[in-house]
Amino acid sequence: MKNNLRVFSLEEANSLLPQVETLLQRVEGKRRAHESRHDQHFMHELITENEQRRGINSPAEDLPEEAARRLDNELEDMIVDVEAIRALGCVVRSLKRGWIDFAGQHNGEMIFFCWHRGEQNISFYHPFKGPLTERLPLTT
Repeated sequence: MKNNLRVFSLEEANSLLPQVETLLQRVEGKRRAHESRHDQHFMHELITENEQRRGINSPAEDLPEEAARRLDNELEDMIVDVEAIRALGCVVRSLKRGWIDFAGQHNGEMIFFCWHRGEQNISFYHPFKGPLTERLPLTT
């Protein structure tokens, strides 16, 4: 087990879900905005290159420094939110899918409580060692 991994009770993990959900929503919104802006810049570059090849007099433009800095800042801003999730003691498995794990114990064994974005409560776990996609129902 990693030294910095927090071990949660099921109640502790469930109590963090609203906060984790909010952070994941922020990351997703920022990711979409960043991808859109990145795609716009990429398309602009393609159009400019095509115009130049066809002899259309348009100046070759690299990504303006300010736009490149903005893209970098957006990535850094997303990283801050991801690190906030990790600082809670969670394990981020997939940002895009919203898969978060919480180390815990179940029936005397170390496990990961697994939660997917949108679920009301944690109802599944997977073994500490084993497939991360195998979700077993929690039985109390």
